[in-house]
Amino acid sequence: MKTGKKLAALLLAVVLVMSLSGCGAFETKMARAWQKLDKLDSLRLDVEDDLSVSVAVGEQRVPIPLKLSGTVDLYLNPVQAKADLVLTWPGKETKLTAYLQEDGETMNVYWNLNGGVLWEKASLTASHPRLKPNGIKYIIECVETFREVEQPGVTDGSSRFDGQLPGSFIQGFLEIYEVENRLADDFGLEVPEGLFASLNSVPASLWINRDGELDLIVLEPAAFLNGFLPRLFADYRAASGLDQLPLTYTVENNRIILQLSHFDELEMLVIPEKVLSPWGDGAADWE
Repeated sequence: MKTGKKLAALLLAVVLVMSLSGCGAFETKMARAWQKLDKLDSLRLDVEDDLSVSVAVGEQRVPIPLKLSGTVDLYLNPVQAKADLVLTWPGKETKLTAYLQEDGETMNVYWNLNGGVLWEKASLTASHPRLKPNGIKYIIECVETFREVEQPGVTDGSSRFDGQLPGSFIQGFLEIYEVENRLADDFGLEVPEGLFASLNSVPASLWINRDGELDLIVLEPAAFLNGFLPRLFADYRAASGLDQLPLTYTVENNRIILQLSHFDELEMLVIPEKVLSPWGDGAADWE
């Protein structure tokens, strides 16, 4: 159970950290938008992640729709975040409230499920890309390859850019944040040799509004997940005997929509003391 919770915390931290990423001094419209984003002290991120997974047992295939939606408020000085998210799947719903706070080279994640009194904490080594120059370099090089596409009938002055987040880009981020070491040390998952070097790309679309602000990101990572996850968990399945079962799964569709707004308009974030204190009332702390 703790391993699953720590993995969820790691994924949440990586998503939020990448959402806070900045840019350097390039002259294209796209790069200027990232540079503008990098100068912000706060912004809001509305998240919608629709995922359709089919699980097959023998010849019988069962579709399972999953949806993650909610709001994340991001702060950069100091680096903090608050997330209110809802995960829904057939017949069930889980609400997650989470706080993220950077402390030196450590990212602390605190979360609570379904409004209960219990708060849990994970501490992860995953600092903001501003402290990781190579992380910013990878973002700049990637978005510079995106190309503007026509939007017939669009009259709001926005510009759309389509491109690919190549496997090499994702590999660079995984290496910068030492994900391979984290998976091995914290979760006992050994990354198969060559996995990071053979990642599928992720199609992406980015929108810039009339004010030159990046305000919408759409990702389609189904092919990436189908190539990455089975190979990552292959050794675990073999060790646990799950590979002997006629059980397979496929990500049929996955569309992630990130809407950016409230640029430098958020009120100061104050994380409640009962959340920060590992020994406070109703708090639980584990490493």
